[in-house]
Amino acid sequence: MENGQKQRVKSISSIRNPQQTKFFHIFHVHLVRSIHIVSPCEEEDVKEAVEGAKNAHKKRVWSGLTEEARAAFLDKIANKIEERFEEFAKLESEDCGKPISTARMIDIDRAVKNFRFFAGALRHEETSCHTISNTVVSYTLRRPVGIAGLITPWNLRMFVFHH
Repeated sequence: MENGQKQRVKSISSIRNPQQTKFFHIFHVHLVRSIHIVSPCEEEDVKEAVEGAKNAHKKRVWSGLTEEARAAFLDKIANKIEERFEEFAKLESEDCGKPISTARMIDIDRAVKNFRFFAGALRHEETSCHTISNTVVSYTLRRPVGIAGLITPWNLRMFVFHH
């Protein structure tokens, strides 16, 4: 986003304006000019995001899908990143101040590959069993169990996002 416009952000359930009236500039590291204006995340924003995630989990929005449906969704994300590969690379480069070649070869390329990897992992899930004693067997099932929060480093967002 350019020209100092306030950006609308996506929440889990809707598109909304930021809660804050405070904004700060994101500067292009090499050009030393503002490329975005964003709102800092405040406690109310976090509460809304957590509440939205809890509601989605209760409604089984993700966990209610079959493994194949979840895998197809991850493949769609990879496809969309590929479709807009150069746009993602440019934004990642500008936002983090890294060479666009690094954003292409590492961040964005790895994002596509990881979404495809995790889609494949869902399709080929393996359950583990471990004998504890002669009468007890422990097994591991991989299923969505709830929400998770993540704070990412400013310079590796795309790389961390898909892990």
